[in-house]
Amino acid sequence: MFVIDRCLPSSPLPGDFDDLRQDAVGEGYRFVERLHEERRAGTMRFEGQGEILLIATVAGACAGLGGLTADPTIAGLLRLRRFYVRPRFRGLGLGRQLAARLLAHARQYAPGVTVNAGTVEAGAFWEKMGLMPSVQAGITHRLDF
Repeated sequence: MFVIDRCLPSSPLPGDFDDLRQDAVGEGYRFVERLHEERRAGTMRFEGQGEILLIATVAGACAGLGGLTADPTIAGLLRLRRFYVRPRFRGLGLGRQLAARLLAHARQYAPGVTVNAGTVEAGAFWEKMGLMPSVQAGITHRLDF
């Protein structure tokens, strides 16, 4: 039903990535636009130890994405970043599969992950994925492996 593949640092984003960007901006999320800008500038390439960017497609259409980078505040941990599923592809289990793939990848490289969920709904999603609320500045949820 859907395919989740790694987007290599040297690979371009999918051709219809702009459609995903427009959906995110339409919902008031700027982090996908930041991903585009960071990739273009070469400032966030998802190429460090344990870092990865995954792209999910449905019938060839860019449906969602998510990544892991080194956590900027806790040495040794990874941070879940730029996680987004387009509205028309929600409810298919794509978000859960994408998150599960990222968490499985993170377990190979770090003792835990953090996230800064931007909304209550995002926080609830990450809690369903096993992350626990955190009171640390800049981190809303954390999972230690």
